[in-house]
Amino acid sequence: MSDATSPPYINIVVSIGLAAVALNTIGSIYVIYRAFNRWIVTNRPLSMSFRVPMYIAITVLTSLIPINSLSISVTQSYTLSHGETFQGIACKVVGGLSFFGVSNNMSLVGSLALLTYFRTCQKWYIDLGKYDYKLFAIISLVSFMLTLIGVPSFGPSGYWCYTNQINPTTPIIVIILTFTIILITFFCYIATLREINIQQKAVRKLNTQSKLSRVEIIVTRKITGYILIFLLQWTPSIFYVIGQILGTINSETFTEQSDEWINNGNISPSRIKVHEVVTIETKEIL
Repeated sequence: MSDATSPPYINIVVSIGLAAVALNTIGSIYVIYRAFNRWIVTNRPLSMSFRVPMYIAITVLTSLIPINSLSISVTQSYTLSHGETFQGIACKVVGGLSFFGVSNNMSLVGSLALLTYFRTCQKWYIDLGKYDYKLFAIISLVSFMLTLIGVPSFGPSGYWCYTNQINPTTPIIVIILTFTIILITFFCYIATLREINIQQKAVRKLNTQSKLSRVEIIVTRKITGYILIFLLQWTPSIFYVIGQILGTINSETFTEQSDEWINNGNISPSRIKVHEVVTIETKEIL
């Protein structure tokens, strides 16, 4: 693809994508290593406070399919060198793997929220089998079925392979899944925090120093923290997906309008610098 027909700023966008993949890989490997190392050292089953971040890291890093993270890197490297994404079946496969990974990550967080709610609020202890294989089996099956439904909409999407911006099936699935998971996590998050407060009041009233109660409260708080991170991660994407469904999101139109806005003097270099500083500081805080 020539420079004239390539998506605007493709080198910058794809380079940022590759950097994000690298940082994501390093962070996920660290979380997995930390949990695995603790498992080896203690020679005991990991608590939920360690399993939850490890499971999330696994879905983010490999999406339960080892080729997924590699396929993203290969696709973006190809796009960077050729000025276009993979085409045809290859792009559909990469798009399908990417969606499968996203669905796994979202379904995992929703499932963990429900499990936390059942254990903390309902006092239900669900047997997930050795290494929690039942949990992974369920979310993998659900994600696989959703991926099959979205096959017609996978394809080139400007800078990468995901949806072809022609068939709205996948965006609709994403927005329904996002809203469903957010509602579930919100309910479980609020109910769990409420139960924690009730337990804390009971402990103070009885003037007891129950170690078990304190440990459960700490673990539950950590898990609800991961749920909150999910809400912060996926809520903003709803607006993009809605725009994609309505046909109002177009990368080339957006960048052309941005160029015109900057060239007309509406954005000065000093303002851009301030925005970059604020963005970096915000990310560091999060």
